[in-house]
Formats: sequence, structure tokens, C-alpha cells
Amino acid sequence: AGQTYATHVSGQTLWISAVTSAGGFGPVHGGGSAGNALGEFKGGPVVAGRIAANGGVGYMVRSFSGDLKINWDYLIWGTVEETLSAVLSAKDQGQIVAVGATGLKSHGGADAVIVRLTPTGELIADHAYGGSGHDYAHDIAHADNGGFLVAGTTFSFGAGSSDGWLLRLDKDGKLLWQRPIGGAKVDGFSAVAPHGSGYVLGGYTTNEGNASQDAWLVGV
Repeated sequence: AGQTYATHVSGQTLWISAVTSAGGFGPVHGGGSAGNALGEFKGGPVVAGRIAANGGVGYMVRSFSGDLKINWDYLIWGTVEETLSAVLSAKDQGQIVAVGATGLKSHGGADAVIVRLTPTGELIADHAYGGSGHDYAHDIAHADNGGFLVAGTTFSFGAGSSDGWLLRLDKDGKLLWQRPIGGAKVDGFSAVAPHGSGYVLGGYTTNEGNASQDAWLVGV
């Protein structure tokens, strides 16, 4: 209790540090790299990301106790596209939900993926979304009336070579709707968060501003 967690990757090692409410350091874990998407579930951190070992590539979710002992791993080996970018604890569902990209269920190139796990790391379901190009999910948030909003980048839909991409999913991961947002050039979303009565999407654009690439905030 009274701890928050931070991660960073150095080489092929994932480091997780516990920081106490008084500003001191608690336990530190160093282990095989699994990316640095960080969430919390039942008093301990959950990390998700990409893992490369023994010539293979995959995505991984790892659950820890509050003192940074490993509870379980969920690991899928696949293609060079496999990665997880964000992870959260699903409200009132007892689930861990992660999003990223996969080439295992491809509609064409990489597809966005959502992975839903039980509290003990067993797969409930995984779903892929995308078109004929490469498509990526980078962040996930709870929707006000249940389900999830996913922010990402699409090379399959929209007006430009890439566009910001917003997906609305129900609580079981079924796609309710999707919306590409952007101009004729290059755009993408990397984050989504509640803001007031709606949501704000953060990312990058080459369609607005004065630089070759600008930070981009969109309210929905």
C-alpha cells in the first residue's frame, strides 16, 4: 500500500521500481524485456510489451505482486509485428486488457489487437482489427457507458498515408465503430484519456502547424 510503480528498459532488461508515498524506493525487479506498458491490478503492477529471445519475437503480459514477485506470464510468439503498447484493469470485470499489434491474424500487414486475460493470466479472448495496410493500437481507455476506446494509427483507412484512428469496442472486444481522423499527409494517435464529458486524443500530425511534424490534440 502507498506505492506507485515505474518502468524502464535498458538493453534487454526490464526494470520495475516501487516508489513509496514518502518518496523512497521500495523493491526493484530486473528481468527479461517485455516492454514498458504499465498498469496495476489488485495491488501489484502489470507490464505488457514486446519480447525477443532465442531468435523469436512475441508479445507478453506479466503480473507482479506488490513486492514485485512474478505472479504469472502470458506470452504469445508470432511475427515481427507482435507488440503490446498499453494495459489496464477492466472496471468491474475482473479482467486485464492490453492492446497493441499482431501479424498472426492479419487482414493485411499488421493489425491492431486487444487481448483480454483473467486475473490469473488465462486468455479470455483476443481480437484483431484492421484493413489491407498496417494498423496499430497504441492506447486504451474505459468508455463512459461501458467498453473501451482505443487510439492508434491506421494505414488502411482515411485520407492520408496514415491517419489517427479511434475505435469503440464493447466490453467483450467487439468493434462497434471506428473512425480515421486526419488530413492528406501523415497523422497518428498515441494516447487517449477522459477529459471533461468527453475524451482527448494525443498524437502527431504533418497536416497542421509549422514544423515538419507537430504534436496534435483532438477532442471527441
